[in-house]
Amino acid sequence: MNIVSRVQTAWLAFFCFGLQPGVGSDLPAVTALARRINGDQHIANKVRWTGGHYQVHGNVLLETGGELVLEDATLELMNTYARQFNICWRGGRLRTTRATLG
Repeated sequence: MNIVSRVQTAWLAFFCFGLQPGVGSDLPAVTALARRINGDQHIANKVRWTGGHYQVHGNVLLETGGELVLEDATLELMNTYARQFNICWRGGRLRTTRATLG
């Protein structure tokens, strides 16, 4: 089960059944809100996104010499239709540690 569906399950259980995340259940505790990033992200140098949920409403472009480091993070492309936004490699680098892309 991915993080989005686990959070949705946690909220549904909380609001509909009065269950609290982390208290006698296997539901995750909701600790942080998603960070909304609008527009294309041109990664031309070293950029670190750590410890959060990043919702990108645009493309992520890994330019030559650029490096995006995702650590303990979720990167979510907020498409309204299939393949609207993409992660594009243009000579850059993507490093992930305990990260989810989607």
